Amino acid sequence: ERKLPRRDHTAAREEVLINYLLEGLSNREIAKRFSLAEITVKKALSKIYQRFGVKNRGELLTKITKDKK
Repeated sequence: ERKLPRRDHTAAREEVLINYLLEGLSNREIAKRFSLAEITVKKALSKIYQRFGVKNRGELLTKITKDKK
């Protein structure tokens, strides 16, 4: 099995995390699915917010759903 380069692995993990947000999962529920601490999920979300130029989950979801239309 080929391991993904870190960059690809991170992007894939962020995509899964965003899909969990779209499903309406809480940070705690996401943390359980990834077997991570809740603070780790919060930090990952902060990085995603910065990358998308948004300040919070609501803005991110609005931006993502607009872009899909």
